Amino acid sequence: MRKIIIIVLISFLVIGGSLYYFAWERQLPEPFHGWFSDEEVEVPEEEEEMTGEQKRNKEREEHLEAIAGAILSYAEDNEGRYPACITEGDVPLPPEEEAGDRLRVCGELRDYLGELPDDPLSNEHYRIGWYKDNPNRVIIWSTAEEAIEGHIWAIR
Repeated sequence: MRKIIIIVLISFLVIGGSLYYFAWERQLPEPFHGWFSDEEVEVPEEEEEMTGEQKRNKEREEHLEAIAGAILSYAEDNEGRYPACITEGDVPLPPEEEAGDRLRVCGELRDYLGELPDDPLSNEHYRIGWYKDNPNRVIIWSTAEEAIEGHIWAIR
């Protein structure tokens, strides 16, 4: 019985030492690294190459979040009132081209945003209005067809 225990212990030491050598000395990727240390090892993620449309929509999402944040900050600072540039009207999903108001006329948000962002496509712009299914919520979107088809809008 002692021989078996000794053989098992020696086997664990040999296997463990080999794994340590291969994982740390030779810098092999996961799953080996986490076995020998509490330190987390970052494994770089492979990024997919984005198309032009995907890049523009990602930029739009960032713009819409910034605009929505500015609107909420404005409302907090003004006793719950929204900027006057958001006039009455119902905006359906997906938003219609001429629904709502053009964001360029919303001067009240300049203090919260600095400069109002422009849509990545020069001939398109952002619009803002009250969401049709909930008149207490604001919807912000781009008039670009690729953004509307990609469901790129923000409702707050």
